[in-house]
Formats: sequence, C-alpha cells, structure tokens
Amino acid sequence: MGKAPKIASLEDFDSALVRLIELRQELNEINAKTTKEVTRLQSKVTPQIEQVQLAAGKVAQPLEDEISRIEESMFKYQKQNHRQIYQETQSYKLQFGTIGCLQSTSIEFEDNKTTVRKLERIGRDDAVKYEKTVKKNVLQGFTDSLLRKVEAFRQVKRKFYYSLKGDTAKFTIGEIVE
Repeated sequence: MGKAPKIASLEDFDSALVRLIELRQELNEINAKTTKEVTRLQSKVTPQIEQVQLAAGKVAQPLEDEISRIEESMFKYQKQNHRQIYQETQSYKLQFGTIGCLQSTSIEFEDNKTTVRKLERIGRDDAVKYEKTVKKNVLQGFTDSLLRKVEAFRQVKRKFYYSLKGDTAKFTIGEIVE
C-alpha cells in the first residue's frame, strides 16, 4: 500500500488532480474491458465470469487504494485551508480540475418538545408547526442569542469536493461540521 501524497499547496493539489485523472482513466479502461468480457461470457459458465471479475478486482484494487489516499490528502488540505481558499468563492479552478466547498447551515436542537415549549413561552408561536414541531425555516431568521434561549443552535456544514478537467462528475471527499 502506497503512501498518501503530501498536499501543502494548490500546486500540489493540481498535481494530485493530474494523478487522479490518470487513475480514473485506468479504472474506466479496466471496467470497460471487464464489462465487455462479462457480456461475452454471460452465455457461458458462471465461474468464468466470476474469475474475470475477480481478476479485474485484483488489478483495480491498488488503483482504488491510491485514489482513496490522494482524496484523503486532498480533504486534509482543504479542511486545514478552507478559510483561505474559499474566502471569496465556493470553488477554485485549477489547471486539471476544480476544487470546492459547499456550505450549508441548519438549525438543530437537542429536544423538540423543550424547544417548542420555550418558543411558546417567548411568544414565538410562528416558529411552531400545528403538530407542535419546530419550523426550522422560521428559526433561520433568529439571532444566535434567541436560538440559545430556546435551546437551539445554528450548525454549519462544509462539504469538500473535486472534479476533474473534462468530467462533469463531482467527487465528495469529506465534510466538516462547525
């Protein structure tokens, strides 16, 4: 098992994207050959099909392992540097692909009944559904101070991804919750 690359800059990130392009192309070729061979053998005995799939799996596994290690390094770099990289934009275009961070914010609370009771106590029935559940869309407009009074809090999630040049697929490589 190889070692994950050290990614300490956007240039290193771009180099990792180049390697991912190469690895994914190899995997696509292996998968295409496997599919073609499996289709050819489908009318024959099942053990032959399983042998082809097993052989392809053995060839593909090191490539998949390397992809995992590279993606792990990419996530570590993005996690450590997301405040600098994504100050002005959600994605950053590099020579061999794009990296990005999708941020979502949600309102969470420990106990629905407690939050409903406290919302009613402070006269904010507009934030409570008829079935006595909290309307999170209304709480979105609350200040953090008001959220604390009703035992709720704002939760920020950041999903990190990359896409390769010439490919529309986005690969999510990790998420942090702040």
